[in-house]
Parts: sequence; C-alpha cells; structure tokens
Amino acid sequence: MKLCHLFKKGWIFSLLALVLTLSAFSGSLAYLIAKPTPVANRFQPGSVPVEPEEVLENGIKKDVAFTNLGNINSRMRAQVLVVWKSPDGQISPQLPMPGSDYILQFNTADWALARDGYWYCSADVPPGQRSPIFIESCQKAGAASVPSGFDLSVQILVQAIQADSTAVSDAWPDAPANKTEVTPHA
Repeated sequence: MKLCHLFKKGWIFSLLALVLTLSAFSGSLAYLIAKPTPVANRFQPGSVPVEPEEVLENGIKKDVAFTNLGNINSRMRAQVLVVWKSPDGQISPQLPMPGSDYILQFNTADWALARDGYWYCSADVPPGQRSPIFIESCQKAGAASVPSGFDLSVQILVQAIQADSTAVSDAWPDAPANKTEVTPHA
C-alpha cells in the first residue's frame, strides 16, 4: 500500500511539473508573440537639395547664389562651364576665352577655387538660407568673337553635402580647410 501511495505522490508531482512547464512555456510564447505598440521612428535622414538663384538683366548674369532647401547645414561647391551654344542646343567646338569673349567676376572673399576645378563655399549654409553670392556678374565682352548662330551660355553646376567636417573631407578631399558660419541672406 505504501508503494501505491508513493506512485500517487509521484504522479501528482509529475502532473504538477508538467503543468508548471506548460505554463512557463505558454507564458513565454505569449510574450514573444504579443505585438507591443510600435515605436515611432524619429530619425530623419539628412537631405541637402540646392536651388540656384540668379538675376539676368540685359544679358548680364549676376548675384548668383544657392539656397539650401534641405534639413541640415550644408557645404557647397560649384563649377562653371562657359560655352558657345546655339538656340537648338548645339555646342560650338570653339570655346569662349575669358577676358576677350566674356567677363566673369567671382566672389573670392567667400568662395575659393581649388585644384580640382571646383569653387568651394567657405561657409556652412543653414537650412532655408542662401549661400554667399558666388558669381557677382558675368557678361559677354563687347569685342567677343562669337561663332555664327551661337550665343554665350554660362552653366553653373552646384553640389551640396552635409556640413560635417568628416563628410566634407571624405567626399571632397580638395576642399579648402577654411570654414566660416554664413550669415543669413535675405
């Protein structure tokens, strides 16, 4: 009889252990399956789109600057391509000569020409703000030797990058090291 009593106790302990194991397993499973309230992603990737601004009066391009339309401070660089272009978009193989065919005045106080051919803005440009003036004026010279059917075309290619010193030096190794904070322009 004692043996039967021991089997009953063992059976009860086994059943109790099985119930506890199943409870722990189902509790863990319920925890893993439950869908917690999602956390809103507050991370916003930086963007630095740029919009050029210029005044064109009587064939003179002037006050060329760039507005940072992004959501972070940006550094900018620009290249200028001056060519003879026809109304249908053809480019002349004859290149305009600076000084004799056109007169171009850069703002060298705020922009520096580097050995890679780019002009680098020395200022960080905050979101929504304009860069310092890049080109003060550009015009065809009075005695320009213009090929027949062509006119002067000044194209400005601008690039912007996050104004982080590491990002600038990694992406633009030829960028001048001098940097100032830009004052907002109207």
